[in-house]
Amino acid sequence: MKICLIKQDNQLKPYYQSDMEEFKTLKNNVVYMAEFKRPRNPEHHRLVFAEAKFAIFHSLETSFWKNKDSYFLIKAAMREAGYVEPEYKLNGEIIFKVKSIAFENMAEDEFSELHEKILPFFAIIGNCTVDDILNNYHDFM
Repeated sequence: MKICLIKQDNQLKPYYQSDMEEFKTLKNNVVYMAEFKRPRNPEHHRLVFAEAKFAIFHSLETSFWKNKDSYFLIKAAMREAGYVEPEYKLNGEIIFKVKSIAFENMAEDEFSELHEKILPFFAIIGNCTVDDILNNYHDFM
């Protein structure tokens, strides 16, 4: 079960009505273990995709990235920024897989850090500056 909670008056309370329904299924006087992380902001997620689209749109005509999907640019930038995890083949060879940016796999704090680290790669691909991206991505949302 995953629910959103909010701390009020030093107590954790369900945030949404749907969370309240799930919360009610928990038994009294039973210990539960919880992992706390700040949920991802969907608008922040959309922002990163818009910035990648901006970079691709402004890439040089001769660029490999021209007309490519923004998801693949995000993954490539993540690899360059070191957001990888080891995976092992049966023969012991190590390959490095790019981490998942799915909402359940990356909390908002880590996603914010990632965002800052991949923006310079977007600027390189888009043949522009980070400020150009931050000031002009809106048309790509």
